Amino acid sequence: ARVHKKANDGSTPLHWAAWATRIKVVHYLLRHGANPNIQDADGNSALHLATDMGDSDTVEQLLDHRADAGIPNRFRCTAAHYAMQHGS
Repeated sequence: ARVHKKANDGSTPLHWAAWATRIKVVHYLLRHGANPNIQDADGNSALHLATDMGDSDTVEQLLDHRADAGIPNRFRCTAAHYAMQHGS
């Protein structure tokens, strides 16, 4: 599986799965080596998207696989900012 394949916007399959709240897909991708800290063109990691969606299960999976909650996106917001904003 090409778990790091990037789309034109810099997103990976893990970004899509986190945004779509597909926990089984997130789990599969992480088990097969997906890097949770890859950023898309806006600087968002999968953790940014999961926290913005308020998906605590996906957030937990990503953190268990060493996702960095302190990575800023282009708006200088971290996943931790989104988590506080959305209560994730």
